[in-house]
Amino acid sequence: RGARAALVIRALSDRAPEGEPAAAEAPPAADAEADAGAAADYEAAAAAATASLAASEERVAELEATVKELQNQMLRAYADADTARRVARQDVESAKKFGVEKLGRGLLSVADNLQRALDAVPQDSQDVHLLALAEGVAMTREELVKVLHTQDIFEYGAAGDAFDPNVHEVLTEVAAEGEPGTIAEVYQTGYMIHERVLRAAKVATVKAPPS
Repeated sequence: RGARAALVIRALSDRAPEGEPAAAEAPPAADAEADAGAAADYEAAAAAATASLAASEERVAELEATVKELQNQMLRAYADADTARRVARQDVESAKKFGVEKLGRGLLSVADNLQRALDAVPQDSQDVHLLALAEGVAMTREELVKVLHTQDIFEYGAAGDAFDPNVHEVLTEVAAEGEPGTIAEVYQTGYMIHERVLRAAKVATVKAPPS
């Protein structure tokens, strides 16, 4: 009886405690499955990182293109503003220079009429009253010319000048002494305002001799 009891006690001591299963060594197949899962997770994470990097690079490229376009717009705006300022400045300068052009052109006929009155006085006249009147007309024309000069309006055109189609209007050719093509006679005095023709001089040019 004592031997049987000893065997029972040994068997009970070798049994695992209730509720605690005996540890078992994991089979090789489970390890392989765990490694495959980890590799798949790594590949998925790498793919996600690559996609995120590509999206970031695309966004950076878009932002760089936007910045470049904004810079170009800014440069164009600066250029347009500079052009507008330059045009406005030129308009102001032109207005200062040529604002009296219409008035000046109207005064030219007055100067012409005064000159015609002087030309109508005979050179050998002995009429004191007529000569006094002519002197007054000459002084009046002289003052008018001075006023025109204050507005940068000047006469031009004289016999012997070289013909310039930009400032002279040829009415006829005449046989006269001088180089062919030069001005032989001035029918109407020309006027310039600054560098612009206010009224072209009407002239006759020297005709070339027959060959």
